[in-house]
Amino acid sequence: MRFLYVVIVLTALLALAQSASANLLVYDSFEYSNASLGTAGSPNWVKNGGSPDPTVVTGGLSYPGFSDSSNSLKYDGSGVNQGSGVPNATDGRDLTGPNGGSPLTSGAVYYSLLLKVNAIQTFPGGSSGNGWSSPTSNLAQGAFMAGLQTLVASAAPATATIAAPLCIRPTNPSPTQFTTTFQLGTARTSLGPDRTYTANSYNLGDTIFIVVKYTFGANSPTDDTATIYVNPSLDAEPVILDGNDVNVTGGTALNLGTPAGIKSFFVRNNSVEPDDQQIDELRIGTSWLDVTPEPGSAGLALCCAGMLLNARRDRRRRAGGAPRSDG
Repeated sequence: MRFLYVVIVLTALLALAQSASANLLVYDSFEYSNASLGTAGSPNWVKNGGSPDPTVVTGGLSYPGFSDSSNSLKYDGSGVNQGSGVPNATDGRDLTGPNGGSPLTSGAVYYSLLLKVNAIQTFPGGSSGNGWSSPTSNLAQGAFMAGLQTLVASAAPATATIAAPLCIRPTNPSPTQFTTTFQLGTARTSLGPDRTYTANSYNLGDTIFIVVKYTFGANSPTDDTATIYVNPSLDAEPVILDGNDVNVTGGTALNLGTPAGIKSFFVRNNSVEPDDQQIDELRIGTSWLDVTPEPGSAGLALCCAGMLLNARRDRRRRAGGAPRSDG
């Protein structure tokens, strides 16, 4: 009876592991050639804008619980030369195809990634090396580097069509253009005054795990919310928020577009961001399980096989027998 119980439990565990990412819409560790994402990642990624977009580079990011990848995506602060009038370049990724051809309109949409900021300023005085942009509003409101949107993947993001952007700014209060610690935040849209940041700050060179969530309310979009978790436990979504987390319930409501709903995800090179930062291990889904790593199926199967063998041996011992020997 105990043996049968073990078999049932382990079978359920294997089924759970296989179904845990059933709603995973996107997984990307940027295993492309070393070139701009819009070129190397095509047709998965579609570039919009004429200035440089993020670039695939050799060298993945490492974080406990994650498998190591060989590449990552680099932002270099050259999205647009200040004052040139050239739009910031973005790369978009469609979410409607993985969702059965429909926009996402209910429940929650999550995305997660690893982030590492290597340097704030790499070319002092240069047009693509300005560090944080110095106007007071940018130092306080920061910049957005990625997010969900209600436009198609090939469209340039607009303020009211961006949902739960990933935002970054120099540590406040009293930041300068060259502040070397930073805070992370989000908002319901990308409108600057609505962006809300973590109480905690983060250091150059640290690899950070980030989960961002956009939740549709009962009266969407007026009661929708945006949440960011920084370095959360992989086990479960936090119930009690701390200085690494922010939940935004107010501010400008999202423009759901036509047809209504979230349709794509984008990454954005921007000259008011740090000049050298990387992201890796991008996941987008509709649950916490979708966007956090799960045990590899091969490893789990091996573990299950070992547990079954031990259970069988224990069964024989209880019956008064002994394991057979091949010797």
